[in-house]
Amino acid sequence: MGKKAATFTLFRGMKALLFLIFPKLAKGLGLSLTDPESLDFFTKLIETNIQKRREPGAQKRHDFLEMMLEAQAGQSKVDEKELDTFEKDAILDNGSTVGKRELSVVLDDTTVAAQALLFFFAGFDTIESLLLFSAYELALNPDVQEKLAQEVVPVMQENKGDLTYEATQKLEYLDMFVSETLRFHPPAFATERKCTQEYKVPDSDVVLPIGTQVLIPINGIHHDEKYYPEPEKFNPEHFSAENKAKRHPYAFLPFGQGPRNCIAMRFALTEAKAAIAHLVYNFKVEPSEKTQIPVKLSNKTTIKKPVDGMWLSFQSRDTSLY
Repeated sequence: MGKKAATFTLFRGMKALLFLIFPKLAKGLGLSLTDPESLDFFTKLIETNIQKRREPGAQKRHDFLEMMLEAQAGQSKVDEKELDTFEKDAILDNGSTVGKRELSVVLDDTTVAAQALLFFFAGFDTIESLLLFSAYELALNPDVQEKLAQEVVPVMQENKGDLTYEATQKLEYLDMFVSETLRFHPPAFATERKCTQEYKVPDSDVVLPIGTQVLIPINGIHHDEKYYPEPEKFNPEHFSAENKAKRHPYAFLPFGQGPRNCIAMRFALTEAKAAIAHLVYNFKVEPSEKTQIPVKLSNKTTIKKPVDGMWLSFQSRDTSLY
């Protein structure tokens, strides 16, 4: 059902265009950007889970859905010291109009189900894209791969081939590598926001009225030499502490920014870093005879993917050398 929901068709593309240009007409016609069958499947699945968790004696689960239900009941606690800039921007009570409303109103069961759906779909094709292009860049940049292995292998050896959450957060070069992959190959080419108040674009006569849809070109910003020297060169040093400090934080948008940034960002990054660490620990990744250089992109999905899959060669890594 996840595959079905993520498959891009001409009809879905036409509906998306209609939503973008004539949103009121699209809503009036009762159109949906999602596949009706898969949406119904996941909605019923989540609603059933919500009811079961409210039954007397139901098992307590430490997962996203449980956190949403706790927030709904006013039982959630947030330690802001553990949050990064992205996450602090997204807190419900950050002074926005949403934060001034009762959480029980904001987080009704329909909204909880919608957020759970978003959490799943946002990390479905996007993580696949990130891991595909991570492996691709490892193969094309053996010097980067070796430097990453020198950081990852000793840490995983200490944990007998495993990786803890705490260890993952300490791998600085791995974080730089993942960030550069997201810069060079952002899964989404663009994002959009709606103006909630009239806005005058600085240094121009352009005034955006309330309700204006603004399309933000993620890929264009990520490849702008104004923010990234030699933007067409894959270089994890773009995300060294020194270079990040020189750059406006909104010049990096794989997860969006502000109160509407990606709800699953921390989960997605942890998941991807763990997968890449295990990949580098176990294998040396190299181009194969079928590897496309440069890679050809598919036009059948809204998420960046290679047209014929990703063909690479994997050789066992001798971890005794580290």
